[in-house]
Amino acid sequence: MPRPLTRARLAALAAVTLILVVTGTASAAGAAPHWTYEGEEGPEHWAELDEAYKLCADASRQSPIDLGHATGAHLPSLGYRFAKGDAVVSNNGHTVMAAANAADPAQTNPADTIVIDHRRYALLQMHFHVKSEHVVDGRHHPAEAHFVYRSKSGAIGVVGVFLDRGERTNPAWQPFVDALATPQGATRTVSLDWNAMLPRKRTTVRYRGSLTTPPCSEGVEWAVETTAVRVSQGQLRALAAAYDHNDRPVQPVGKRRVLTDDWALADH
Repeated sequence: MPRPLTRARLAALAAVTLILVVTGTASAAGAAPHWTYEGEEGPEHWAELDEAYKLCADASRQSPIDLGHATGAHLPSLGYRFAKGDAVVSNNGHTVMAAANAADPAQTNPADTIVIDHRRYALLQMHFHVKSEHVVDGRHHPAEAHFVYRSKSGAIGVVGVFLDRGERTNPAWQPFVDALATPQGATRTVSLDWNAMLPRKRTTVRYRGSLTTPPCSEGVEWAVETTAVRVSQGQLRALAAAYDHNDRPVQPVGKRRVLTDDWALADH
């Protein structure tokens, strides 16, 4: 029997719809033009599919990039604030994502936030790519998670987290892994400890780029954690079984500043 559409569930679905609009999976006018990761609708053709996707052809300020040779800098720490709680998992046809604060998308004081360069962002959702989109000196990680944030003014910030193979199941990631089978058009509520899903050591590479999916909107503040999170081989296999090769090719760094507070990674 279908679950009744309670007020909270309607609000959750509205939040997921809002997130799809922000990340380019849907548009206010209706369904966005179809795109893929290969073939005639793949990354090299995204800009040709719709006028709204034209930035995808501008390689000067796009993401992802190679994070190698970042310049060391004394960067202000990211002001993470997390609360354990329910998240709504959905499948958008390109990845599986977990929406935060979904029961009350209009709230003015969200529990899960981050501060980047003195601007506070609220967590919208987390999704993943297999293999990683960002690389370090040309090397991919098995997977990469993106924690997508939005400020009150509409600015977007994304925290990237690499996922590497570990010897044990990662309990913080398992509720999300268990929900990977959520079919398109359906949602599933899980309880997530967002803080535990990130690495304990939080040094980052930061630069200004774009969304890695159409419409490839620019002005995105990126902070990619340099320490990977360890998950089991079984968990990596589950991610790849849900979506594999959903990674955009690496884009040129160009003249952008790429900074890191991880001095072991810095290009001195």
